[in-house]
Amino acid sequence: MKKITIWLAVAFIAMPITEAQAQSAVETSLTRVTALIETDIDKAETLIEGLLEDAPANPEVHFLCGRIMGRQASDAIFSALSYAGKSLDCFKAAVSLAPSSVRYQQGLLRFYLGAPAIAGGSEALAREQVEKIRQINPVEGAKAELMLLASIAEPQQLSARLAELREQYPEVSDFHFRHGLQLQEQNQYGAAYEAFIEALSAAEKSLVTNGLETPESIANGEIADDEQAQRDYLNALYQIGRNAVFSQAHIEHGIRALRQYVTHLEKGEALTGAPPITWGYLRLAQLHSLEGETEKMRQNLTLAEKSEDKALHKAARKLRRLYTSD
Repeated sequence: MKKITIWLAVAFIAMPITEAQAQSAVETSLTRVTALIETDIDKAETLIEGLLEDAPANPEVHFLCGRIMGRQASDAIFSALSYAGKSLDCFKAAVSLAPSSVRYQQGLLRFYLGAPAIAGGSEALAREQVEKIRQINPVEGAKAELMLLASIAEPQQLSARLAELREQYPEVSDFHFRHGLQLQEQNQYGAAYEAFIEALSAAEKSLVTNGLETPESIANGEIADDEQAQRDYLNALYQIGRNAVFSQAHIEHGIRALRQYVTHLEKGEALTGAPPITWGYLRLAQLHSLEGETEKMRQNLTLAEKSEDKALHKAARKLRRLYTSD
């Protein structure tokens, strides 16, 4: 009996890993690498190099490699060109493995726009990337075009093209959102507020039309798993609140919007491309301060200060100084 037990144990250990188990292990590692990009880039590099050997046919591995090596290139001095070359090779590999992925095509576009010519950057190749993205998805191609124009064109040219796209694609939240950001940078807070309202409305319609959510669930902060739809909706909410801080107008709406924003983030993980929840708390603290709601201001400020963001803490200290005599 003992011999049989030992034989079974040995047989179990020697059992080969299934393809599903291997894929699951890779996905787990990718999740870990993604988190490390923001916290420990050197460790992320070590892990992604191992994944390149273990899963050379996985486009996400190459895409994350491109991001990591690009970050390393921007931080390095003597090895910057070497890292840039690795980044470009990885982005190209991701696109080659999954040519219909807009996300991977966008990664290559960002490289061409962000890298100096000596490291592989190229306006001509960036233009080619824009057209490739447009062929996959016209709306994403338009967004890519705006990315290109923001990098190479005069602000007036960018604004003119954005106006055309808002008229051509009124249902696309992102174009209204970008318009609002432009106006806000120019201190045109009233017009920016209206643009953010349009962005929010378009995002809500998109969520409902696509069957992702109901109006009631959206209002309660229960948004579906579609990342782009979430990002558009949440960014519009946050900017409505931020706009209220700058303009000191529409304060009640700003507070409601930020409450929805933090409620959603409290229910799930942070969303890439949307401000951290701590910035939502800070904006709420600022708006409650404008209302004269000192206790609510302090409650939200305490939550905001859990962040390690230096810019956030600077704004928090400025707000606290207003109440040092209390």
